[in-house]
Amino acid sequence: MMKTRLALLCLCLLIFVTKCWAASFVENRHDKQMMVELIGQKGELTSLDQNSLTKLFYHVDVAVLNKSVEVKTTIGWYYPNKEIVQDDGVESLSFNQHTDEIVITNAGVMSPKGEFSWLREGDVNVIDSDTINVFSESKNLIVSYPKLQAGSVSVIEYIRKTDLNKLEGTWSRIFYPQNLTDTLSFKLNVNWQAEKPLQYFNASPDVTCQESTRSLTCKGALIKALDSDDNFHYRDRLQNIVLTQATSWQQVKGIVLNGFNKARSENQGINEVMSELVNTDMGLAQKITAIHEFVARDVRYVSMSEAGHAITPHNVSTTLDRRFGDCKDKSALLLEMLENIGVEAYPVLIATQREMPEAVKVPSTGYFNHVVVCFDYQNTQHCIDATDAYTDWSVVSDWVQGKVSLALHNAPKPETLQKAKYRWKLNAKIDIQLLETGGQIEKQTVAFVGEYASAVRQQIAGATKKERREWLEEVYHDVVNEEATPTFQVNGLHTLPSDVVVESEVEYDPYFDPSEGIVLTEFSPWISSEIEQFEFENTTYSEVFDGFKIVSEMIIRFPDIWSAQSLPADLNLVTEYGSLTREAKRNGTNTIIVKTVAEMPARVISVQEAEQFNAILASFKNNSSVEYTANKVE
Repeated sequence: MMKTRLALLCLCLLIFVTKCWAASFVENRHDKQMMVELIGQKGELTSLDQNSLTKLFYHVDVAVLNKSVEVKTTIGWYYPNKEIVQDDGVESLSFNQHTDEIVITNAGVMSPKGEFSWLREGDVNVIDSDTINVFSESKNLIVSYPKLQAGSVSVIEYIRKTDLNKLEGTWSRIFYPQNLTDTLSFKLNVNWQAEKPLQYFNASPDVTCQESTRSLTCKGALIKALDSDDNFHYRDRLQNIVLTQATSWQQVKGIVLNGFNKARSENQGINEVMSELVNTDMGLAQKITAIHEFVARDVRYVSMSEAGHAITPHNVSTTLDRRFGDCKDKSALLLEMLENIGVEAYPVLIATQREMPEAVKVPSTGYFNHVVVCFDYQNTQHCIDATDAYTDWSVVSDWVQGKVSLALHNAPKPETLQKAKYRWKLNAKIDIQLLETGGQIEKQTVAFVGEYASAVRQQIAGATKKERREWLEEVYHDVVNEEATPTFQVNGLHTLPSDVVVESEVEYDPYFDPSEGIVLTEFSPWISSEIEQFEFENTTYSEVFDGFKIVSEMIIRFPDIWSAQSLPADLNLVTEYGSLTREAKRNGTNTIIVKTVAEMPARVISVQEAEQFNAILASFKNNSSVEYTANKVE
């Protein structure tokens, strides 16, 4: 269930850029005995699933010291066929370049014949894994296993050392005993100093943990792969074990909020910019609009999570001077400017890959990778994503709606950020002038509203004239008529408070014989097309349905020599999921006006409801067509 036509509009995109590093990441000791002992008998491998990658073992040893945390990880994979070698023949090890050191201490491949090939320095590369619009500044160490072939086993042992003095907050880590493949053996051994106590939470029913004095031991075996599905957030579902030094959510909030307060304490230049943006003749909403457009559109997004700024924004004065920053920096600037006009706003942390707050069990900043700014206006909470240059402040950016959030205000624990009742809103006015020749002239005015306007802006606001024309034609062909070539006019692309309005006009060649009377069926194309995209396809997990409201007004004009005879039937189809209503009326003797409204509010749809939900969608689509007749006036 997704908006397929706009599926590429997601703001969360990965950028991979190869970096040159002088440091050595490989200190391979070529420990063949260790590999053999971990892999076990070669004959046992043939009993495994020969169509799937298998994680043979995932063993972790954690030592929390006074000034550092050392995590030694050992992983083994079995590659049963050539396809899996091609698809999964690399290992990706994540680390923070500012706080972590990572070294591979033993790594290689055992062939089906028992021959060993060892990892070399040239088999390792470092790439960025920055995600646009978030404050993650991690790197990925990409390991390409040498001489990998069908039936091989790879083994890697590496140590990741974190300098606690370089952390801005408390240390935490999430371990996933479960994967998207079967895991045969999981072990986690943790030891910590008395002055560095840890909290932990085991959310893995397949793993048992035993805690003793300053130590924790967890073990699991034969852990089945997570069931996949058409649309779900796997981080909400994967079995996990969380370790954290944080003692409470209040402590986590305090650490992050202190960073924002520090950034806002140096705010030189604010008054000068504010005097250019707002004046006393403007109302509060106008001032918020001016401030939002400045921060979102005049201060560009650049990832800036270097040392000392993983969770702490840069000074407001620095961001103003540079006119760029990441989500933290832009949010701190937005907070300062809103306070300048009397708006009491506060930062809210967002976990962009999570929708289930009940799965966030222990206090940690590690869950969160984004921040927005929220405030109350006219008894309604508004939340602004300062990195979103396409969404008006009156609308919550669609990519953070419903995500797990932690307000650095008065929220005692994580919750979900509010969702719109209807994520996808569209108003279509279709004016059809039937011609005496049997053809027609069709004019459409389609207004994309709120989040939908934002999605369209993101797609074509920065496009060339040719690219924009191609996109508009593609959508028109997909929704209305695949052979028509209309003219287009687009408004509202560069003004955030506006809807994006697309006007089109096309003349169709004759397609009916007027001498036999007019008996025609017209589909409400935008209703039909939108409904098609929301079919529930999950088979395992519930899904959050975003909701839609499509209003279609069709004006059908007959030539003066014709008179409307029969009108489309009125409709009032009301279900527990939403409604489809239609009202048809005459406007004189030769004009029919048909207004159809399809609406389904956002809600959670369970797998058990899928058949009923999809049947109602199909019913709405089937009933979206209108039939009418007209005769010549004698």
